[in-house]
Amino acid sequence: MRWTALLALTACGSGGDPPPSATEDTDTTQEVTVPDEPRSILEMQDRHNYRLSGAIEVPHASTLPQSDLIFDWSGLTVDIWGRSLDASTVDQIKLYAFNQNADALAAQLSADSLDPGEALEIWYYSPMGRDSALTSDFSHTGNPFDFDYWFQVSLNHTFLVTLLDADLKLLSAATFKPGASERSIAFTDAPLNWTAELGADALITTEELGPVWTFDWVQLTVDAHGEAFDPLLSDQLFVAKLPTSDVASVALNIPDAADAYFVRYVQGQSSVGTDDLSALDGGEFTGFTAGDTWVAGMSCVGCMGIAPTVLAVVDVR
Repeated sequence: MRWTALLALTACGSGGDPPPSATEDTDTTQEVTVPDEPRSILEMQDRHNYRLSGAIEVPHASTLPQSDLIFDWSGLTVDIWGRSLDASTVDQIKLYAFNQNADALAAQLSADSLDPGEALEIWYYSPMGRDSALTSDFSHTGNPFDFDYWFQVSLNHTFLVTLLDADLKLLSAATFKPGASERSIAFTDAPLNWTAELGADALITTEELGPVWTFDWVQLTVDAHGEAFDPLLSDQLFVAKLPTSDVASVALNIPDAADAYFVRYVQGQSSVGTDDLSALDGGEFTGFTAGDTWVAGMSCVGCMGIAPTVLAVVDVR
């Protein structure tokens, strides 16, 4: 951990020099920066964390009131994170009714802060390989969606549709509001608007400080979106070895890009040892290696976004 020391330089008299006057400004304090030293306890702080900027482009439509609408994702080839997408792999679709406006919902999706608890109601549909659906296909607790009621203009609701993969991660989204003539909502490829900027400092360690390291995140105050760090939304720690030193280019796709990827569920904790990490295939983390590109971070298991809330480079010397 880098720290700053204050060095007080005392003016010493020589020969017959008189002492400085009590009213004379003799403050010669200087700031000296002491570099980080390799450690076995890796304390993740805000200066180590990356910043993610950008926004999800969420199309909005004004739809025909009290009508059975069509959702069509047959032309979708790239998800909102820039990954190639086969439309038939959409695993689940959720339809939400909100009292919020479309811009507010888009902003919450971008910050991965959408609270389903604020929805008036949520309906579900599993397309099973299909690339389109009707609102009448959706249901909640066995009850079919009632578009005659919910799509009344007088209710003034905004609706959000999300396409999700098998891990319930967001692939695409759209909003709409009854009040015009559109009957079909088409999901199309959106431009990639995300930019990842790595933290100012890396976590520093050496191979010799292993075989077990400890990660501590109690000092984190801000997440990747610049929002207050919420431990409940950072409930999984991960460590990954990457095939590239250009970490920012793969920041949104760490699990798929990594040569090795280890995780640990950490909700309710503020530190964990690497001996608790495991690969998705059951393998164990055996230690950091010099000359390779390593990162560590945190993610939200239950959130729709795939972007890590925390991502730091681990410099192994």
